[in-house]
Amino acid sequence: MKVDERFDEFWKHYPRKVAKKEAKKIWLKIDDELYFVILNAIKEQAKNNFKEKENTYIPHAASWLNGDRWEDAIERETVKLPCKFCGGPADDTSRDNTGQEYGWCRGCQPNRKIS
Repeated sequence: MKVDERFDEFWKHYPRKVAKKEAKKIWLKIDDELYFVILNAIKEQAKNNFKEKENTYIPHAASWLNGDRWEDAIERETVKLPCKFCGGPADDTSRDNTGQEYGWCRGCQPNRKIS
């Protein structure tokens, strides 16, 4: 795959489509061996880190590349447990006497007996 094709594939997945020319200049300086690392990182970050952010909070692709941002941690969405007592959204979690984690809401008391 040629450098231009690799950049086009990266650009296709990058969520903020501004300053393409500057991004391509940086891209040409990056080691080819990082292509799959970068591509996988931007796909994951686009799904997780940038998912609900306004474009103004997503860096330009050139800044992202220049800063080696493919090394950033992926911000995975945490899944909240439902309240063990009422089934509603839990405000906090605790563990029962077997070590099993369960959720509870403010309307329910965490010291209620768990069945």
